[in-house]
Amino acid sequence: MSTHTIEAIIGMVIIFLMVITQVMYITDVIKKKIVPSLLSWFGWALLMGISLLAQILESGLAYSQFGMITATLGCIVVGIVALVLKNYSLKKIDWYILAAGLFCLVLYLISNNAWLTTIYSILADFIIAIPTLIKVLNNPQSEKSNAWYISFVTWALTLVICFNHNLLYALFPIYLFLFCVAIIVLMNRKQKISY
Repeated sequence: MSTHTIEAIIGMVIIFLMVITQVMYITDVIKKKIVPSLLSWFGWALLMGISLLAQILESGLAYSQFGMITATLGCIVVGIVALVLKNYSLKKIDWYILAAGLFCLVLYLISNNAWLTTIYSILADFIIAIPTLIKVLNNPQSEKSNAWYISFVTWALTLVICFNHNLLYALFPIYLFLFCVAIIVLMNRKQKISY
């Protein structure tokens, strides 16, 4: 089997796992088992949606983008379900954090350097994730979902695909893999940290 075929098979498994992850997380939101940070989820949807649109406008729609399409739609659905059910976390500081994330998104959009673009997108994603990180630090149960374990496996498989590409290609998946590790560690903590 060629490397391209193996990557395509792994890619299909990744998309399947992303769908499972999204369904699990949305189910946990509906059951009110977890309380998502509203601006993180809508911020991630916006970030991925703009990135996806830029890719499609530059090079057209490709099968490799279906994972991002799945993740973008999943983030939108998580945000909408949380909003409709009034089961979300939203603090005043979240708006400032979102604004900082959007500023990084603007830098991402105007940058012509692939390395800077990747760094800005990682920075924007991380900043948008801060409300979720603060929430899980203060209340580990608020993110206690098996969906994070599936997400961890998804990004681990994504890293497998990245082995045949340069570091630039792997930076965002490495960041997301580490983010999942951080969430898993934080949600499994026993003590509460107050800020």
